Amino acid sequence: MFLTTYKTNYKAKEQHLSLTMAVTRINIKGGARLEKAIILNNKAVQNLETKNYNTSIQLLRRAITICQITNNDEPQTTEPVSFFQWSSRIGSLEKEGRGCFVFNRGVFIRSMATSTEIVKAVILYNTALVYHMFAKLDQNCDQHLQRAKLLYALSARILKKEQSQRLQLFHMAIMNNLSQVSYDMVDYQTSKKCLDQLQQNILHLHRTKKRTGFCPRDLMAMHFNTLVDVPMTAPCA
Repeated sequence: MFLTTYKTNYKAKEQHLSLTMAVTRINIKGGARLEKAIILNNKAVQNLETKNYNTSIQLLRRAITICQITNNDEPQTTEPVSFFQWSSRIGSLEKEGRGCFVFNRGVFIRSMATSTEIVKAVILYNTALVYHMFAKLDQNCDQHLQRAKLLYALSARILKKEQSQRLQLFHMAIMNNLSQVSYDMVDYQTSKKCLDQLQQNILHLHRTKKRTGFCPRDLMAMHFNTLVDVPMTAPCA
């Protein structure tokens, strides 16, 4: 991993807090809203695959805006076995060196019959991933890292509430990327916690010989991430 110095930006933090309050109120009302949010999400992932990050983030912001409905009385459906699909982007293995792997595949939503909470988690993950990719390009790096970290964490929080074994791989992708963002922001405690969870999931897959939807080299790279020693304290100035 490579160390990226993170400087506190209080104005940016206020913006992130506002974003947090907005996305945690998301609840999709009616099939039409759900369908529109899914269409925007899938178009955003298509743009992510071609590295058109500006268009991707605009589409995802629209999806989040559509979802900002405070009515919580909508019935929830359950997710089918294959409600989402990873993007087929080639070359997701970052060539920065061992322990720096970022899982940069977006998530397409392939079914309307899924929980609205899962739709929310997918949109937040994809938005976090785009900001993460922006940070790799060093465009307002601190702000993009902060947003990516916030949105990955929110997505993970939703998945934790769902308690579905079928979401294990999705959770692993988030833990991998959240560990990388946290490391770059010198939040070593969060990075280590995420890597520990990731390692437990990888060991579980190995013991149960469970088939995954991941590319084998993606799993191998995630495994290499867990082998890196994460320092417990930030470097001295």
